[in-house]
Amino acid sequence: MSAPGGAGGEFGNPLRKFKLVFLGEQSVGKTSLITRFMYDSFDNTYQATIGIDFLSKTMYLEDRTVRLQLWDTAGQERFRSLIPSYIRDSTIAVVVYDITSECEICVMMYQKILFLEKSEPRSPESSMKAQWG
Repeated sequence: MSAPGGAGGEFGNPLRKFKLVFLGEQSVGKTSLITRFMYDSFDNTYQATIGIDFLSKTMYLEDRTVRLQLWDTAGQERFRSLIPSYIRDSTIAVVVYDITSECEICVMMYQKILFLEKSEPRSPESSMKAQWG
């Protein structure tokens, strides 16, 4: 039997990997959500993500070991052309936006459509979308 976190998971089940891409405009809280999830902490200081940041977290759910690959994308306009390559092969798109901004809601809808167009075709059961406001 494999040790927890091993390639075979705790009970010999294959390690399942999920790629989560966080999308949204600058300063909407993508990094803050990821930091809270990864480290259970919050930092009031703002530091823009440049390009993309990658984090990975292994979790044990029921009888399975899963590895979450979190992709924290930059929200600045100058990095927008890179988004389609980040979305490719993703399992989950988390679209984060400011609910008080009408413009942000339009951008959120655009990013949702982009995800659906660029992500690898898969069954509805294996592809998920989430959004936070």
